[in-house]
Amino acid sequence: MTLEVQALTMLHMVGAGVYIGLAYETYSRLRWKKKQQLITLIQDLFFWLLNVICIFLWLHYVNQGEMRIYVILSLLCGYAMYKALLQQIYRNILEKIIRSVIYLYRLVVRMIRLFIIQPIVWLYKLIMALIFFIFGLLTKMVQLLYSILLFLARPFIRLYHYVKKKMVQKRKEFQNKKVAKKTNTKKRNFKMGGELVV
Repeated sequence: MTLEVQALTMLHMVGAGVYIGLAYETYSRLRWKKKQQLITLIQDLFFWLLNVICIFLWLHYVNQGEMRIYVILSLLCGYAMYKALLQQIYRNILEKIIRSVIYLYRLVVRMIRLFIIQPIVWLYKLIMALIFFIFGLLTKMVQLLYSILLFLARPFIRLYHYVKKKMVQKRKEFQNKKVAKKTNTKKRNFKMGGELVV
């Protein structure tokens, strides 16, 4: 390995140390803070595994993945530089970014509610009100039409009942006459037979 490659490796590993500081600061600020140790352990393992893979790929890109003591020292130096010089600045920037993202999220949710959900709700209420109004109007119209038809049909209904009553009376009279005729015929036949007893 040439001196130029070694110097380049040291510079890259200092940058990797700064990256680890930035990544850990971001992770510790954004991670799911619950009192379940198993979830925290899984999160930490995943974070460190991912960063080890990233740094190894970075090192492989710089010097074909050769691990020397100065590589580890450069990493530690970069992390210490982050802690001493950049941590407070990055923390403030991160907080501002998080607040901006939260503000934008709330703004987008508010805009969606105001311009999409609220008009849909109002439109739904308007359509339902129109449906109920039209249904009520149709019901009143049907009731009014039924009342008018009933009023107009009342004389015909009375006439129908009167005719029906007369027809029933005529039928009864006809049946009574028929029965009386049969009775008279039987009496007459009985008299002719000479067996009538008074």
